[in-house]
Amino acid sequence: MEDYRTDEEQVEALKRWWQENGTSTIIAIALAVAVSFGWRFWQDQQQAEKEAASSIYQELLALMSAPNLSESQRATAGTLVGRLSEQFAGTGYDQLAALASARLAMDSGDFDKAAAELLKLQGQKLGAEMAALVNLRFAKVQFSQQNYSAALSSLAGDMQQYAAQAAELRGDVLAAQGDSSAAAAAYEEAQSLVASDDMLRPSPLLRIKIESLASTNSGDNA
Repeated sequence: MEDYRTDEEQVEALKRWWQENGTSTIIAIALAVAVSFGWRFWQDQQQAEKEAASSIYQELLALMSAPNLSESQRATAGTLVGRLSEQFAGTGYDQLAALASARLAMDSGDFDKAAAELLKLQGQKLGAEMAALVNLRFAKVQFSQQNYSAALSSLAGDMQQYAAQAAELRGDVLAAQGDSSAAAAAYEEAQSLVASDDMLRPSPLLRIKIESLASTNSGDNA
C-alpha cells in the first residue's frame, strides 16, 4: 500500500511540475528545433552558393584558357565576371572575377581599365598570395604602360610563389630601361628559382632572354 501511495505521489508531483514548467519546456524544445533547422538550412545555402560560384568560375577559367578569345567569347567572359562580382560579393570569387576582368582588359589593350581593376583589389583585405598575384599583374600593366619605376615598385615586395615570374618581369623592366647587367641578374635569379622548384615550369622565353642579353653584353665589350 505504501508503494502505491509513493507511486501516486510521484504522478501527482509530475503533474504539478508539468503544470508549472510544461509551457516553457515546449518553447525551449521548439526553439532548439528551430535553431537546429535554421543552422542546417544556412549551411545548405552556403554550400549551394559555393557550388554555384565555383561552377561559374570554372566555366570562366575554361573560356579564358583559349590563347585568343573571339568577340563572342570575350562577351561571355564579361558576363561571367559580372555574375561573380554581383552575386557572390564577399565570397572571394568576386576578387577572382576582378583579376579576370583585369586580364580581359589587358588582353584587349585597355591598360587603364586593367589598372583600375587591380587598384580596386589592392584596396581590399587580401591574403599574402593573392596580394602577390595582384602586384604581379599590376606590374605587368605598368610595364605595358612603360611606367617602369612603378612596375619595379610593385615587384619589390614578397612575391610568394610568384617570385620566379616576378624576377623575370623585373628583368624585362630593367632591360627596357637599358640596364642590361641588372636585367641579366634578374633573369638568372628567375632561372634559379624555377630550377629549385619542381612545381614550376621554365618560361620558354627566359633562356632566349638570357642568351640575347649575353650576346648584347659580349658585343658591347668587344
